[in-house]
Amino acid sequence: MVFERILKEHLYPWVNSFVDLGSSLLRWRKIWTEDFDANGVVTISRTPVATTDAVNKAYADALTPNPTIEEVDGAPSYTDSDTIRFDQADGFVITQPGAGIARVDLAAIPNSVLANSTITIQGTAVALGGTRVPLVLASADHVNEGSTTTVLHGNAAGNPSWGAVGLTTDVAGTLPAERGGTGAANTTGYTQAGLPAAGTAGRLARVTDNVRGLWMDQGSQWFGLSGETVNVKEFGAKGDDLTDDTVAIQAAHDALGANGGTVFFPPGIYRVTTINITKPARFLGTARLASRISALSATADVLNITQQGAGAQELFFTSVPVRTGGSFIRYVTGATLGLVQNCYLEKYFIGIRLSASINRVDNCDIRDGATTANGAGILVDDGSDHWINHVTMDAPNASQPTAGIQITSSGNINITDSDIIHHGTDLLVNPGAGQTVASLTVTGSYFDTCSARAILINPTGTGQVVRTRFVNSWSATATSVGILLLPGGTGALDGIEFIGHHSVNNGGHGLQAEPGVTNLKIIGGVFAGNTGQGILIAAGVNEFSIIGARSGAAIGFAANTQFGIRVDAGVSTNYMIMSNDLRGNTVGSLFDGGTGTTKYIFGNLGVNPGGTATITVGASPFTYTAGGTPETIYINTGTVSLITVEGVSVFQQTNQTVRLGPMKSVIVTYTVAPGMTKTID
Repeated sequence: MVFERILKEHLYPWVNSFVDLGSSLLRWRKIWTEDFDANGVVTISRTPVATTDAVNKAYADALTPNPTIEEVDGAPSYTDSDTIRFDQADGFVITQPGAGIARVDLAAIPNSVLANSTITIQGTAVALGGTRVPLVLASADHVNEGSTTTVLHGNAAGNPSWGAVGLTTDVAGTLPAERGGTGAANTTGYTQAGLPAAGTAGRLARVTDNVRGLWMDQGSQWFGLSGETVNVKEFGAKGDDLTDDTVAIQAAHDALGANGGTVFFPPGIYRVTTINITKPARFLGTARLASRISALSATADVLNITQQGAGAQELFFTSVPVRTGGSFIRYVTGATLGLVQNCYLEKYFIGIRLSASINRVDNCDIRDGATTANGAGILVDDGSDHWINHVTMDAPNASQPTAGIQITSSGNINITDSDIIHHGTDLLVNPGAGQTVASLTVTGSYFDTCSARAILINPTGTGQVVRTRFVNSWSATATSVGILLLPGGTGALDGIEFIGHHSVNNGGHGLQAEPGVTNLKIIGGVFAGNTGQGILIAAGVNEFSIIGARSGAAIGFAANTQFGIRVDAGVSTNYMIMSNDLRGNTVGSLFDGGTGTTKYIFGNLGVNPGGTATITVGASPFTYTAGGTPETIYINTGTVSLITVEGVSVFQQTNQTVRLGPMKSVIVTYTVAPGMTKTID
């Protein structure tokens, strides 16, 4: 029964332990037992019977200062054996004879005695008639948060009943406003629209809809003390990893004003299908591993963001079923100025999808994605001005998603200080027909340990990739090629630079460029330990330069198993290979099969084209063109009337020396053929 349960909970623990109240002189003892009849009426009697009023008075006197038990005549009294009894815990029991108790004054009792204690006043129908005895406290601190302070008073029938201590009706004196006294908040709930007219600065009220909680009257308007933050649990979310919390979380979001605010997730696991974010709302958890959103659908977008300025922070995203479609976080066209920060994503098909401009992903862990084909940790498929910073992606070695970061359409996208590992392709740039990826910059990032290629740039159809730059980045330990530049249609792959890039320890070439690539620049960097060429330029690739690179055994990696640099035999033109260190490769340092008319190959360590050779002189006027390396030409004997270099007359007789740059020509006009030899630098 309710009375039995309450008394058992509050009284019974007191009578089974001793409590030290800080004084060696005061040890409270068990003197009460309780009995219940069939109707739940309690009878309180003293035990043992030998307990005397003198003992009780001694207990009361031991309290310093003493409580005052004032009878109707106004005089303190301990003479009646039924006036006061002490329990074993931090409280006491007061009963009263027929005269009645006028007041119980505890103002002088220290907080240490009253804190979290139970104060019980028990009377009879004759004495109290259902009214409560005034209880006097020194300050509001006596009624502290979390206490079990209660009053047991006689009801009209003389049976005991319970009631909480009312801060203004059961306590004499004045409490400060912050503790519920004069000027305190009116705890009556209002709808936001039903708040009283503003005008009393400092007044508080409780709002029961929209942004719930305490609101303050600023004098001219009401505002929420929570700062436009809604707690999903106020709207019924359980976070128990069992309940579908979609409706509750959507309601919390919808309660925000038009200017948005924060939707707060206390620690828990919240199962959802789709939440539509139509306001500039921040979905905020307590910490990325504490507040979790778990997808209930295998294909639905979980956070579907259609408004500017929305995002997620300190949240963990996971899934109940295996994901085969959809995104955990989706920014649709127009949902600009978004931020996903300090989040953890696992078991995704698409983790984060950016289809709008000016969005940022920062400091996120994206791991263990679904192996369903065409999945990716981050997909960028529209918009411009994207930032992907400080992102770590990983997956089990034998269970790799298709791509880490996939980009099909974007203008001005930056990937910085990120580590992408264990995917089919860590960075996949593959615009299709009508799509363009422009101005992609990758800085200080790692693409490692892939089941295919670390970096694949593969426009198809009319898709284009233009103005791409990798700076101080890394592609390594791919099963196939470290970097594959593979135009697959009629579109362009134009203007790609690798500056200080390391492509090492790959199962294929370090870098492979196929026809259709133009304006490729490799400046510095290391290409070592690759199975194949350090750098492979396929026949027909034009407009490229390789300057200052180290392609060969270096920085703790073995030799490339073929050449340091290989230009396949065929029509390649307008290229430079200079100032590279190509030592330490298994087959050779450089193979240049390009037959184009303009190329410059000079100053490469490990390349020794030097030596002297005879030039076979043809009919006058005879033209000789140097190869890709500078040469010195010696013209002797015979009868020579004119020597021109690149159209400029330089000599009119034999026995001359001419210096030719790569692919430069000399014309000799004679009547008697001279002898000609060359020395290759």
